[in-house]
Amino acid sequence: TNDVQVVFITNSNKLIKKQKLIMRIAEELPEVTSIMQNVNPGETPLIWGDETIHLAGSETITEKIDGLAFDLSPRAFLQLNSIMTPKLYHLAGEALNLDASDYLVDAYSGVGTIGLTLANQVAEVRGMDTG
Repeated sequence: TNDVQVVFITNSNKLIKKQKLIMRIAEELPEVTSIMQNVNPGETPLIWGDETIHLAGSETITEKIDGLAFDLSPRAFLQLNSIMTPKLYHLAGEALNLDASDYLVDAYSGVGTIGLTLANQVAEVRGMDTG
């Protein structure tokens, strides 16, 4: 969809010169439709913190895969290569040799894009992930 989201990950909710930064992004990167900040104050190997702050634009971006639209928050997990993703999912479907009576488990599903794009080929899809 050509939506672009910028997320600043900081260790506190203070973002120096926030308004100037937002204005500069708007001026120099007009394709950016969403600016967010994620706060991760801990000493952890995890990138994302629990708090996400909306700074400017939309709170989500939209990605389309095989006719399905997904509204994505900053912490949403899916394949980032939008050109190769549908090809990868089609190859997965072919390799699975799915049947209309099959039940599909999309483990570590993230947003659920794999299971949802294959859902029309099976009886049921169950997606699971940790959150």
